[in-house]
Order: sequence, then C-alpha cells, then structure tokens
Amino acid sequence: MSIVSILMLTVLTLLVIASFESLGERMGLVVPLLLVALGAIAGLIPSVPSIIVDPQIILEGILPPLLFATAVSMPVMDFRRNLGPIATLSVFLVILTSLALGLMLWLVVPHISLAAGIAVGAIMSPTDAVATSIVRRLGVSHRIVTVLEGEGLINDASALVLLRSALAAGTGAISMGAIVGDFFWAVSSAVAIGWIIGEVGIRVRARTTSSAADTIISLAIPFIASIPTEHLGGSGLVAAVVAGLITGHHSAAMVPPDHRISARTTWAVLSMILEGLIFLMMGIQLGGVLERLRADSLGLTMALWVSLLALLMTIVVRSAVVIGLVRLAKRYVRRLSQTAKADVAAAMKRFQAHKCSSPYELPASVKAMRARQPVPSNNSSLLQKVSARRRTWLRQRWARGMADVRYYIDAQLGWREGTVLVWAGMRGAVTLAAAQTLPLDFPHRAFLVMISFIVAAMSLLLQGGTLEYLVRRVQPRMATPPTSEERAVLIAAFDDAAHHVPVPEPLRCVLGCDDHGRGVPDARGGAMALATRLFDALHDEGFRDMPADERKLLGEQAVDYAIDVIHAQREALLKIRNVGMVNSSLLSDAMANLDADQIGLEMRTHSHDH
Repeated sequence: MSIVSILMLTVLTLLVIASFESLGERMGLVVPLLLVALGAIAGLIPSVPSIIVDPQIILEGILPPLLFATAVSMPVMDFRRNLGPIATLSVFLVILTSLALGLMLWLVVPHISLAAGIAVGAIMSPTDAVATSIVRRLGVSHRIVTVLEGEGLINDASALVLLRSALAAGTGAISMGAIVGDFFWAVSSAVAIGWIIGEVGIRVRARTTSSAADTIISLAIPFIASIPTEHLGGSGLVAAVVAGLITGHHSAAMVPPDHRISARTTWAVLSMILEGLIFLMMGIQLGGVLERLRADSLGLTMALWVSLLALLMTIVVRSAVVIGLVRLAKRYVRRLSQTAKADVAAAMKRFQAHKCSSPYELPASVKAMRARQPVPSNNSSLLQKVSARRRTWLRQRWARGMADVRYYIDAQLGWREGTVLVWAGMRGAVTLAAAQTLPLDFPHRAFLVMISFIVAAMSLLLQGGTLEYLVRRVQPRMATPPTSEERAVLIAAFDDAAHHVPVPEPLRCVLGCDDHGRGVPDARGGAMALATRLFDALHDEGFRDMPADERKLLGEQAVDYAIDVIHAQREALLKIRNVGMVNSSLLSDAMANLDADQIGLEMRTHSHDH
C-alpha cells in the first residue's frame, strides 16, 4: 500500500470516527456498536482484503494510553472506596469465569486440554474498559460507573497474566506455585513501577514551563510505565493504570491549570480516536477470522453454538458473583450504620457530660474508620500528650471514616444496581486481540479465535444494545446533583480560605477593608469577581487622578491577590477531597472553575503587559 493510500485511509478513518461521535450525540446512538457494525460490513466486502491486526498493536500500543487516560480521570477517593467490588470483579471473577469456560470448552471442543480451555476462558473473561463508555451516558449512579471502569482497568491485566500462565501450564513447564508466584510478581512489579513513574512524571511535569511540552510528557508516561514492566515480566497495563491514578491524584496540586487543561483536551481527542479505532479494527477483522475458519474442521455453525453457550456462561457466572457481592455490601452497610450510630451516641453522651467541647469531636470508638485502637476524647490528658500532627491526622481519619460511611449508605448497591453491573459487563476488542496471541500450533486456533470474536461482538450488540432499555425498566440509582449540604461545605471552605489571605496594604483603601486587611466580604463571590471589583474600583472618581503607572501597579497587585485567593481555595478544595466530604463530580467542577478563573486572570495580566 502506498503512502498516499495510507494517508487517505487515515483521514477517512478520522472522519468516520468524528462523524459517528457527532451522530451518536445528536441521535442518542451507541457509537461503539455503530463502529463495530461498520467495520464488520467493510470486512465482509469481497473487494476488501482480509485484515488481521497484530494483537500487540492493541495490547501494547492502544490499551496503555486508553487505560491511563481513564485512570487519570478517576478520583482516587472513589477508587479506594470501591476497591473491594473492583478487586472481586477484576480478579476473582476473571479466575472463576476462566475456570468455568475452560471446563466447558474442554468438554465440548475435541482435542483441547483443560489448560488450553482455561487459556481461552481467560481470553473471554475480562470486560472491556472501553466498552463501559456505553454506560457513562445513561446517567446511572457514579458508583456503578466507578466499579465498572475500575473493573475494566484491572481485569485485562489479570486475564492476560492468567492466559500466559495457562499456556505455560499446558506445556507442563510450570506448577501451581509458579502460577501464583508469576501472578504476584506481575501485579506487584507493575504497581511499584507504575507508582514510581507516576510520582516522577508528575514532578517533571510540575517543573515544565511549556504547556505543549507538558502535554507531550503526559502522552509518554503510559508507555514509560508499561514497556519496562512488560520487559521485566510484569503487567504493563497495571503499570499504566497505577501511573494514571497517581498522576490524576497529584495533578491538581502540582501542575499549572493551563497545562492541565491543555493535556486534558489532548487526551480527550486522543481517547476518542483510539476508542473509535479499536472498535473499527474489531469489526474489520471479521473477514480475516472467517477466512481462517474455513480451514478448520469444526466450522462456523458449531462456533456459533459454542459462542452462545460461552456468552450465557459468562453472564451466569457474573450474576452469581454480583449477587454475592451485593449481599456482602448490604451486610457491610448495616454493620457500618450500627457502628456510626453507636459513635454518634457516645459522642453525644460525652458532650452532655461536658467532657468535650463539641459532639462532633473524636469519639471513643472509631470502628467506622477501621482504627485498631480506640481514640480518647479530645480533652483527655492522653490525647494532649499526642503531637499536634498526630491529633490532626486522627481528626482527618475520623472525618474520612464518617464520610465513607455516609457514601456507602447513600450509594448502596442493591439488586437494581447489581442487575446493571451484570448486564454492563461487556466484552470488547481486548478479547479478540488476546485471542490472536494464541500460538500458531494451538489446537483449533482459528475456531477458538472465531468464538472469541463472536462472544465479544454478541456481548457488545446484545448487552450494549439493550442496556438503555434495561436501565429504564430496572430503575437503579441514578446520578444525583450535589446536595445543598455539600455545596455549603464548599462555600464555607472557600469563604474561610479567602478570608485568610492577607490583603496587600495598597489595596486596602481600594477594597475599603480594615487595617488588618482581612475579612473581605466579596471574596466568596469568586476570585475573578473580586479582581473585577478591584479593577472597576481603580477607575472610579477617587482614582482617576492617579498616575497611570501607579494604577497599573495596583492592577497587577489586584491580580496577584486574586490568584493568591485561588491558590488558597484550591488548597482547601484538596483538603476536602482527601477527606471525602463532598461528591467527586462537584469537586471536579469546582476545581475546573478555579482553573478557569486563574487562567482568565493570567491572560488579563498578559493583555495589560502588551
């Protein structure tokens, strides 16, 4: 194929992805399903040559940046709170599904060993993180989306590690102990490397002065994390995910807002292209898979029946695990509710006995925050012996524990949410890419690759196509706007942060504040509004006779003061985030508003300089 043909094909692909995204938004269509269907139609056209995409392109070239981008946008607070369900679905469910599918294939497909069946089961067991994009637009609760996205971030890696171990076990070259050790090394090394790369990368970006250079560094981080990890025998996907979580957690505090906005915009465009490309490639490979199947003795009819059985089995196994997960979650919430009530009652008793100054101080029992030892009341002699830093840590732990309790109670997982979790567990292009990594001499390789393709395609078409209808019928918890209590917490924190920023002495007369330069009443309206007020005041009658240089200097001080207010409010926002007192979506919106205000003020300064 010539260079011109490749360029034309690339441009056509980009236009198709953009057109389908726009069409999907206007008409409410499921874009991944449209792209898979379009790719399949193109792959079945006789004049189009059969295409089999190198699986390494997907596993090492597309998935690391896609998973990294998803991890960056996922609040660490939400990931931590749902770590139990995520770990259950991404590790335990993958192992259980692989074993069930492996046993079924061993019994149904001739000349295939149990280890080989488990290997193929591992290929079909993980859900696709990209496919969960179908769930986001339906408006279900943020907890459901978090669990599904977290599962999709991790289960690809656990399935690929299990696939590698099962293939090695099929040759008799590995024992059960070696399989467990290999899995532990793959995960632990990936977590360590991803953590280091994330920490180093965010510090390098913090010292980068160019937003374009910062964006380029952010694009390189997932590959810097995944490639060495794969070379050392670890999971490059897990490393990319961990690096993304670390980057997302620290970026608000360490990376300038204009750099973050530039990187976020670039990643949004890149993710759209890669997501569209991965579904197009999945569909377009249908022709090549069918062509290879013709040489297999089992045939397409049997592949369809085995695929239907495999898909049914994945849904049944997933349903059983999710039912157990929902029951455990309900029991956990009941226990937390009882603990929280006991803690509040104990705090009220101490308050009534005048043993503490507030009923909201540290209670004697802190089971809700999972502490191993009880914490004495704030006025006890024992707590007074503890360092101030330790007391602050204990208060933060208590506040975070109670915020977690409220989160688990408000966002409980019931049978309605469990139904959505089951039906939203769609397979995707990862399944087909992993199937292509089977050895060439694998028994009935073409037949098994075809089964993997059919399972992934039917999962997307059947489950993805009916998910919206299911959500309307089941009516799970939907995403709710932030409560007035959460907004009040933010307003109070912003107000307090603004009032603790000293007003520069030359600006006190402009603002009309007291000699201490504190307690500016208009600061709560936003730093941009405060700066606008200062600029407007400088053009009132009292300042018209001021020399232009002095007025310009006051204007620069006004901008610097307003930016200092933004920094203080951002620090307050990060403290609230670490405690978990406010919904993560509200925190993201508030952070975006602060970033926009700061960029607007900096642009205003730049325009005045020119």
